[in-house]
Amino acid sequence: MSVWDEASDLALTRTDPLRGEQCILEPGVNYFVLQLERLGAEIRSSCEGHVDEEEGSESNFYVMFSAPYEIAYRIAELMTFPVTLGREQGTWVINADGFGTDLMRRDRLRKYAEIWEKGLG
Repeated sequence: MSVWDEASDLALTRTDPLRGEQCILEPGVNYFVLQLERLGAEIRSSCEGHVDEEEGSESNFYVMFSAPYEIAYRIAELMTFPVTLGREQGTWVINADGFGTDLMRRDRLRKYAEIWEKGLG
């Protein structure tokens, strides 16, 4: 079982910064949220991405986080996700799209998690 699969099996809850309520994270972001938090980042919002094969529509995977530039740069060096500056200073977003199917999304996120595991330990 991959590190991404192991993290996906966890029921992670975090406080929604907008509503102040506890919410369960979508399983596909778990590994990346845990790694970002381990590095000292504060998670703002996330989505594992969704593919509606019948409709032919897709929403992006993303994790928005607050962290010093050095952490964002370290993630960018892994060359898995684009890391972009958010609306506020010190807020960053990793995102991915173009999965095509849920299977492709899961496979790609597993691969990214393996790269993060090697690059970030």
